[in-house]
Amino acid sequence: MCGRFTLHHNQTVKNTHKVSIEGSYNIAPSSEILVLLNTPTSLNWGLSVSWSGAEKLLINCRSETMNEKKTFKQLTRCVIPMSGWYEWQRSASKKIPFYHFDLNDQMIYVAGLCNEKNVVVVTKEAESNVSYIHHRQPVLINENQVSNWNDGCALSDITHDYKIQTHRVTLLVNNPRNNTADNILAA
Repeated sequence: MCGRFTLHHNQTVKNTHKVSIEGSYNIAPSSEILVLLNTPTSLNWGLSVSWSGAEKLLINCRSETMNEKKTFKQLTRCVIPMSGWYEWQRSASKKIPFYHFDLNDQMIYVAGLCNEKNVVVVTKEAESNVSYIHHRQPVLINENQVSNWNDGCALSDITHDYKIQTHRVTLLVNNPRNNTADNILAA
């Protein structure tokens, strides 16, 4: 879940968080991304771990187990701003990409966990309006609750009022080098 996302609200980021970004329509794991701690910073998306001798890049963390698993217990809470995220619906023969975004074109805030270099997205069971595409989604946070999340409030106290819409997009998004607004257009 949440294997790619966008952040193209350049002016909102500048006005709200006092940093300039170059908008992106295809942010892939291992990319450097904007993260909100006490101050905005950039971290690499993905946490490299070694299990059974094999290196693996974790990009997501299940909210249900984030306080139990050793890998995540030592991480700090943070928030990741997004314009939207991609999810792939699996069918018998292929994976079909969909783009999730706020109907009112608001920037979306998502729960994250980080160390000094890396960040993962915190996920939960998908809400009913998007669960037909994938069973997981990012934990969405209202802008006015960013500091609450970072300060350690209970997950059950986090809410959002985004009106998440979704539409199918083309296979352009499957290649991270394709980084244009065409990626988010309905197919």
